[in-house]
Amino acid sequence: MSTGLYMAQDKKCELCGETDSRVIEKHHIFGRNNSPEIMLLCKNCHYKITHGQNKITPKRRSKNAPTNDLDKFLLVSSGILLQEIGKVTREMGNVLVEMSKGE
Repeated sequence: MSTGLYMAQDKKCELCGETDSRVIEKHHIFGRNNSPEIMLLCKNCHYKITHGQNKITPKRRSKNAPTNDLDKFLLVSSGILLQEIGKVTREMGNVLVEMSKGE
């Protein structure tokens, strides 16, 4: 996860590893209004995370939202991201298990 400039060779989805620069987007981890932290995601992974975040109304996730609402949004955002990271990790583990069967 980064906040700076990206080199051309670094442009890949930080979740699934997609490298097609035509589908790489910047995602504000806790929403545009709440944090400058961004990560690069492909359109597919970006949609999955943003779709979950958007279940919380804009009013309840804005920088003017009550702290209680904002805390809930940050927890939901973190949970969605961790869920996607878990899926990728599980898939990678399964691939490694299958590869080791041939040894």
